[in-house]
Amino acid sequence: MRGRTWKNIDEDKASRIKDILVKSGAEQIETKAPFEVWRFKLKDCYITYYTSGTMYATPSNDDEVREVIEKIEKIVGHIYKPPTKTWCVGLDETGKGEIFGYLHVVGVVFHKSRFKTLESIVGNTDTKRKHGVEFWNQIYGELEAIMDGKFFYIEERISPDDIDEFNINELLNVTYIRVLKRIFPSRIEAKKSRIVIDDYGVSDELREFTGELKSQGAEVVIATKSEDVYLETRLAAIIAKWLQIQTLEKIRENPEYEVEGLTIGSGNTNEDATLEWLKKWYKSGQDWPWFVRKSYRTVYKMDEKLSRPKKLRILKRGEE
Repeated sequence: MRGRTWKNIDEDKASRIKDILVKSGAEQIETKAPFEVWRFKLKDCYITYYTSGTMYATPSNDDEVREVIEKIEKIVGHIYKPPTKTWCVGLDETGKGEIFGYLHVVGVVFHKSRFKTLESIVGNTDTKRKHGVEFWNQIYGELEAIMDGKFFYIEERISPDDIDEFNINELLNVTYIRVLKRIFPSRIEAKKSRIVIDDYGVSDELREFTGELKSQGAEVVIATKSEDVYLETRLAAIIAKWLQIQTLEKIRENPEYEVEGLTIGSGNTNEDATLEWLKKWYKSGQDWPWFVRKSYRTVYKMDEKLSRPKKLRILKRGEE
């Protein structure tokens, strides 16, 4: 079980949860900060209620803890909005800000009967937080173990060359449409689906396409920070993150891309390992490898042979 965070819990609900914990044999322990109302320990899990109305349960693999968490969720509700349609579809991407590798776009599809199981696996896992490779391998492994006709995903990759040549948001627009076309209508029916897209600056063209799906009966949600509310986009973000990590790990393991004993960092330009590798590679006089995005400021400011790129537009339907 991943960690759990519930928000906007009033005193009445908190009191009912406290009763459940006491009856379950949980031990009330000393709080660690003035904004903690109470803390309990149940087996390997710590459950804390805060003055803000937020409650947090740490990760646990104990079956008894899982049962207690299920009782708590009956009081406070699910972390994510429950399904309103038979099928849940979520689209998100990873790699927009990094300087290395593909931009991974993922569309996740799952049947409403899988909601509870998937929510239990994912919890509040945040792709923006730093976790080791093993963490992402573990969570993806748990998801992969239950993938079938009722839970699957579609991936599209946007190459560094395309990112260097075209506007990223326009690339995302056409790629999201391509993902949706691979799902509808060949895999599932629009009228039975809730479609959630994390809003990166969605274009009129993509809104028009999703509008067509909406006219067929689909529920369409386009929202910023949607992964905080919808399990669909949380799953898409997690899987996209895992795919990105696999790409970067293969690059790190390839001796061809080592320079002076160094290999690439995460691709985050605020990271020392990434900047140090870029500097040493440039000084080596070799051409930039395929995975380096040369249109990013850090690279073109470093390399005197490059200049700030002028991104091309992607022609829309009907344009010449």
